[in-house]
Amino acid sequence: MSLGLTRWSDLRTDVKFPRRLIYVLKQRLSAGASWGDIMPAVGEPRDLRWRAVPTFEPDVPADGGSTFDRTPWNHPWLTRKNLAEFRRFSDRLLNKWLPPDPPQARDLDVAFIGNMANLNYTRLAPLRRAGARAPLYLHPDDHSVFAQPEWEEFDGDVAFDTPMDQVRYMLPKVRDVVRLQHDLEWHKRDMAVVAPFLKPHDLLRWPSFAALLPLYVALSKHKVVVASQCQFAAYFSGRPYVFGQSGGEIWFEPARNDEFGRLQLLALRKAAAIFVSNPITLAHARRYRLRNVIYFPYCLDEQVYAPGPPEFREAWQRQVGGNFFVMMSARIDDVWKGSQTALEGFAAFARDCPGARLVVMRWGDHSAELEKRLEILGIRDRVLILPLAGKRRLIRYLRSADCLIEQFILGYYGGSALEAMACGLPVVMRLERAQYEGLLNGDAPPTLDA
Repeated sequence: MSLGLTRWSDLRTDVKFPRRLIYVLKQRLSAGASWGDIMPAVGEPRDLRWRAVPTFEPDVPADGGSTFDRTPWNHPWLTRKNLAEFRRFSDRLLNKWLPPDPPQARDLDVAFIGNMANLNYTRLAPLRRAGARAPLYLHPDDHSVFAQPEWEEFDGDVAFDTPMDQVRYMLPKVRDVVRLQHDLEWHKRDMAVVAPFLKPHDLLRWPSFAALLPLYVALSKHKVVVASQCQFAAYFSGRPYVFGQSGGEIWFEPARNDEFGRLQLLALRKAAAIFVSNPITLAHARRYRLRNVIYFPYCLDEQVYAPGPPEFREAWQRQVGGNFFVMMSARIDDVWKGSQTALEGFAAFARDCPGARLVVMRWGDHSAELEKRLEILGIRDRVLILPLAGKRRLIRYLRSADCLIEQFILGYYGGSALEAMACGLPVVMRLERAQYEGLLNGDAPPTLDA
């Protein structure tokens, strides 16, 4: 099929094309029309403009609307019976897919894109140890410290409000991390040569994401892509890809009725598979009518997260006294984590256990209010507040504590709970136990429900 493509500089870059017009253009391109034939017929909607460099998370239009579900854990489909059947389906599918002689890690050609909460870095670390190269690509606008793979290797701490450009100089070097910049001159490139894998109608529909062309080109050179956080980049790469969620990129963003939301949702639907490690993912899948979900457990490097000596315990006792240390490593956030519930629970526990002490890291949306809340609860003298710690330092903290208190809103564990359990700590949290028992064949995580 010839698209009659010459140079994309003919494409007006200040025009956002309505969906109906995109359909017509797609048909004409497929029939062999050139840009010179098409562009004179394209009007200029004055009220529809686009940014050459989109922000990492574009603002939701005031009139955009959404299909956001505030309480997905209450989805009526999430019964133990349905989840158990889904797990059996996944097991049958994996047994069918997996080859009897899987390839060696050194023979894999797989790229990872996106790294919020260091999810993809924890996935690829064991592959690299086995000999795979497995480069990790980051979105050029993602400056969160928690998305930097170097944070996973950092044995130190920083204040929560420290600018990222200062934190970066403290972090150790990590190999095969790729940070590509925007190409603001993308519309001058000969796309038939530079990026023949890109579909013209995709760029007509989402021109504000074309400035990430160098990222798409780099991903297109690998056989397979593993995506989290910015699945749209995997979609634009033209390569087969799988998706594993880190949070908002399946819950918040695809629910948005705007340019970014529709693109993220399309990328979910086009994935070869969506990994499910928590029951909550299936609530989103039902709402979006996804048919490509499969159970795949959360990956954690047990050579890194493992029990060890309690190096900080004596120092904590000198600072705040006590003999039973409760760790709270999740961000201070009442809306999604239920941090106030955790603080109130510890205060009640401390009244009956004089030796109890809380060790909490100061970070999150409500961290500025932490001291005031502790004073109101009457436990300020029983709490040790620490700066935000890199993951290697956090592991040493976990090994020095007696238990971890996690989140109390969602009812699903994240990386914090699994990291603590791998280090030998009991975890106290709210858990949708019946859902986990269905998904995990009756073997729910060993948490203390609260």
